[in-house]
Amino acid sequence: MVLVYILGAVFLLSLLVKLYMSRNDGFWKKTGIPTVDAKHVDGFFKRMVSASAFHHIDMRIYKGLKENNLKYAGIIEMSTPTFVCRDLDLIKKIYVKDFEYFVNRRGFQTKKTDPHFFKMLFNLEDNQWRGLRSTMSPTFTTGKIRRMFENYNICSDKLVNFMKKELKSTNELNMRDSLSRYTMDVIANSAFGVDSKMFEDTNAVFSQMARRFQNQFDGFGMIKFFLLLISPKLMEVLNISMFDKEADAFFSKVILGALQHREKTGEKRDDFLQLMLEARKGLLKTDEKELDTFEKEAMLKDNGPKQKVNLDDDMIVSQSILFLLAGFDTTETLLIFTTYILATNPHVQDKLRREVDATFGKEGFTYDSVNKMEYLDMFISETLRMYPPAVRTERRATKDYKIPDSDFVLPKGTVVSIPVYCIHHDEDYWPEPEKFDPERFSAENKSKTNPYAWQPFGHGPRNCIGMRFALMEAKAAVAYMVHNFEFAPSKKTHIPMKFKKSGNIKPIDGMWLNVKPLK
Repeated sequence: MVLVYILGAVFLLSLLVKLYMSRNDGFWKKTGIPTVDAKHVDGFFKRMVSASAFHHIDMRIYKGLKENNLKYAGIIEMSTPTFVCRDLDLIKKIYVKDFEYFVNRRGFQTKKTDPHFFKMLFNLEDNQWRGLRSTMSPTFTTGKIRRMFENYNICSDKLVNFMKKELKSTNELNMRDSLSRYTMDVIANSAFGVDSKMFEDTNAVFSQMARRFQNQFDGFGMIKFFLLLISPKLMEVLNISMFDKEADAFFSKVILGALQHREKTGEKRDDFLQLMLEARKGLLKTDEKELDTFEKEAMLKDNGPKQKVNLDDDMIVSQSILFLLAGFDTTETLLIFTTYILATNPHVQDKLRREVDATFGKEGFTYDSVNKMEYLDMFISETLRMYPPAVRTERRATKDYKIPDSDFVLPKGTVVSIPVYCIHHDEDYWPEPEKFDPERFSAENKSKTNPYAWQPFGHGPRNCIGMRFALMEAKAAVAYMVHNFEFAPSKKTHIPMKFKKSGNIKPIDGMWLNVKPLK
C-alpha cells in the first residue's frame, strides 16, 4: 500500500511539472513569429540529465534557423518564451539603436535567497542599473586600468616563477592550475588589495572559497540554475541559494574588513575597492580623454533617466563579488585556451614570441608596450572568437517591440537570446571558422568584417563593463608566458578540443601541455 501511495505521488508530481512546463506552449503561435522545429530543441528533462554544454544546445537551435532560412525564431526554453536572433542588423538594433526596448537582461529574482547576487550590476534593472553603471563606468576606463597595471606585472612574474619551479620535476603542466592561480591573484590584488597566497599555498582559503563560487554551474549547481530559470519563487520557498553561502560570507568579511581598515587609516591603493570608495564619496570622475570607442558607445547611447544608487557597504560588497566572479573565471578560461592555441599552432607561437621579445625592455612590460603589440591583440581577439567565455548574451524586452521589416511584435517581458558562440563559428561571417587565424583581426581585414559578428563582450550600453581590465590582464599573462616558455601538446592534450558539460565554455580535464623554459 505504501508503494502505491509513493507511485501515486510521483505520478501526480510529474503531471504537475509537465503542466507547468507546458504552460507557454502556445505563446509563439499567438505572436505569429516563426518557431524552430522541435528536433533542434532539447526538452527540460533531457537537459537536466545530460547537462549538455550550453553552446552545443545553442548550435542545434542555430542550425535549425539556418536550415529554415530564418533570421530569428521563438523557442520555449525551460518553459520561458525565448526569442533567438542570428541577424546582425537586428542584433545591432537590440544592442544599440533600440536599446530603450532592451535595457534589462533576463533578471533573477533572488532578493531573499542570494541578496548579493540580486544587487550585482548585471542583475539590476532600468533606472537603478543606469545609476550604478554610470557610477561604476569611470572605474574601468583605460586611465584607471593603467593605474592597476603594476599589479599585472607582479602577478605575471609570480606566474612565471611558479611554472619554472613546477618544471624542475616535470615537463608537463596542467595549465588550468597555473592560470587559475594567476587570475585569482590578479583579482585579489586588483580588487581588494589582498595577497591571495595562491602561488605559495595550494590550500589557501581564498582559493578554496573562490573555487566554490566558480563551480556554481557544474553538477548540482546546474540543476539549481535550471530551477532558478523555471521558478525563482520555488527556490525562495525551499530556501535554496544559487551561490555558496559560506563563500559569500567569507568574501563579505574580507571586503568589509578592507573597507573599514581604509576608512579608519586613510590608506589608499590602486585597486577596485579604492575606486568604489572614491565613487561613494563623489570623487570619481570620468575624463573623456581616457575613453576609447567601445567605452563611448557604452556611455553615450543610453540617455534614459538614472536613479541615484546608494553605494553602501552591502552594495560595494555585491559589486566586488561580481568583479571576483567575472574576472577570475572568464579570464582564466580565455588564458587556458590561449595556451592550447600556442601549443597546437607553433607558427603562431613563433610569430608572437618575436613580437613579444622585441617589445620586452629593461623594465619588463609596461602598459604602453603591451598595448602596442598588434599581433598579440590579433591573437587574443581570434582566441575570443573561437572560444568566447560567454557563449550567449541575453536581453529582455521592457515593452512591446515591433520587429523592423515585419508585421511581428515581440511581447513585453520576452527573453532575447543572442547566440554568441554560434555567430563566432558561422562560415557566413568567418570563412573556415574552425581554423585559428589571427590575420582575421589585422587592420585591413578587420575593417571588412561586420563588428557585430564578434561580440565576446556584447555591445552597446549593457556591454561587459570589465572588458578593458580582462583584456589587459590576459595580454600581460600571455606576453610573460611566451617570453619565458615554449608550449607543445602532451599525451594528455585533447586534439581536437573536448568541452566540459557546463554552463560556460571550458575544456574537459583541464589543459595538459608540455612546457619548456626558454631561460
